[in-house]
Amino acid sequence: MNPLTRFLLPTTITLLLVAGALWASRLATRYQSQLQAQPATVARWEQHIQQSREQRDALLRRLDAARLQQAIPPTPAEPIAAAPDLAQATEIDRWVRQAKQLKQTFADRPDQKIPELAVLDDRYWLAEARRAKLDTEDNLQRSFAIMRNQAKSTFVQWMLNAMNRYVKENRGQLPADPAELGRYFNPTLDPAMFAQYEMVHSGKLSDAPVGPVLKLKSVVNEDYDDRMSINRREDASLTYGQDHSHNPSAPPDSRQLADEFKNDAENAIRAFIKANHGTLPVNPTQLVPYFDPPINPLMAAKFNHPMSAEEQKRFQDDMAKINAGHHLPK
Repeated sequence: MNPLTRFLLPTTITLLLVAGALWASRLATRYQSQLQAQPATVARWEQHIQQSREQRDALLRRLDAARLQQAIPPTPAEPIAAAPDLAQATEIDRWVRQAKQLKQTFADRPDQKIPELAVLDDRYWLAEARRAKLDTEDNLQRSFAIMRNQAKSTFVQWMLNAMNRYVKENRGQLPADPAELGRYFNPTLDPAMFAQYEMVHSGKLSDAPVGPVLKLKSVVNEDYDDRMSINRREDASLTYGQDHSHNPSAPPDSRQLADEFKNDAENAIRAFIKANHGTLPVNPTQLVPYFDPPINPLMAAKFNHPMSAEEQKRFQDDMAKINAGHHLPK
């Protein structure tokens, strides 16, 4: 080994050892600093968690206070705000119970049922339960008839739409049997519904006389049930018909603008005129949103009944007379 190498080798090894020692010292100092800082970091997180818990506890206390305040009855000097809600909930519960009772009574007396009742949803049963009295046989018969009339009214209006499609797709021809309209319903309906009706006329609609082209075969109760039909108008269009003129003692809900209903109708007319800056309604449908309390579905269906030009003119004349004669309630 030459002298230079013998001199440099120990020196290099010494320098490497010193450098390694310095690096190890710095690394130890770094980890020591991190270890020393760790408690501070943990402390900060613990402080943050504690603040979150305090905020949560404060919210829970506010919620409990609000619940307690709601549960405390108002003093006699204060208006009782919660009482109407409770009364309304109790009344709605009564309607639900009575609707169930009415449905069950129908089930117990199949002679009062018709297939069309299947088209009614719960709102119709609740509407009748709201006014019904099921304490006597006569009151039961009235409620039975109202539900049957609503079911038939709804179904015949569906058939009217189906028949208009049938006539359009078959070059003006009427169906030979109401069952032929079944294919226009999705989902399909019980054929027994269509079997309750019969065609009065078939062939071309334009050849049929003005009047019924389809009608209900029979009714369950001659005293209370309405007779439904689909009629040809003078302009060879089709319209829906609901005849209760045979029934002078029909239930109040089956007679449009009956005496006990007149005041509500006049109030609706007045509300319409006020909301429309003095403009008179041109058909009953426009009045439906202005009834207070809201009109029941059975009567609303009657108001939505399509009107001929003659009927519409008569309605407008009546509105003008009522307005001119100041018959509206002040």
